[in-house]
Amino acid sequence: MPTPEQIKSTTTDLPVWGVDNTGNTKQDGGLWLKSNATPAPTEAGYAQLYSPDGAGLRIATPNGASALLTPGPAYAAVTGAGATVTGVTAKTLLASGMTIPSGGFAAGQLYRLCAWGTVTTTAGAQTVTLETYLGGIAGTALIQLGAATVNAGGAVTGAAWLYRTEIELLTATGTAAWCDLALNFFPTSVTQQSATITNASAQQIVLAVTPSAAAVSMTCTGSYCQRVL
Repeated sequence: MPTPEQIKSTTTDLPVWGVDNTGNTKQDGGLWLKSNATPAPTEAGYAQLYSPDGAGLRIATPNGASALLTPGPAYAAVTGAGATVTGVTAKTLLASGMTIPSGGFAAGQLYRLCAWGTVTTTAGAQTVTLETYLGGIAGTALIQLGAATVNAGGAVTGAAWLYRTEIELLTATGTAAWCDLALNFFPTSVTQQSATITNASAQQIVLAVTPSAAAVSMTCTGSYCQRVL
């Protein structure tokens, strides 16, 4: 195996490249980057190009920040129908979003989760509590709406609902999240929330619901989750 080397320009009018030839480069047809989720720290005065998953490209700077240049398949929008939650009063998975790979979070990223469907209640006092989590419904709560009545009270049958939330990465391990649309929901509280997360393992963004009564039936007929920035 060749010894790792760096090739650097000594002039200011040429690009500066750091090249690791321990399997990360090839000379026949261009520069090949081996997947590496945790590259070595970037030397002062340089920028480092790397591929965390063998598909997308990121650029890292000496201060530890990184930015996505081209997303790999892990960042593609996830779409599909969710679940029907009925006969329970426990927190239950309603819609599943995208899974962020280990080391995939970076400051400045923005994710969006949107879900819609129908809900049926048998009494005006019945509520649903919607929560967005990272790492499944037992993971880290990113945003939690207060218990919400449907259609401003009164029993409803097959009423349409729509929920959308956005999650901003303030740092690689800190988020700010808010619900920017909750059609036909009237929650007791809607505030921007912050959370401390881990960036050391793959984690899925999901939507959970907690009905106040077993008679409540809530169906997610469609959803999408994507990285916006």
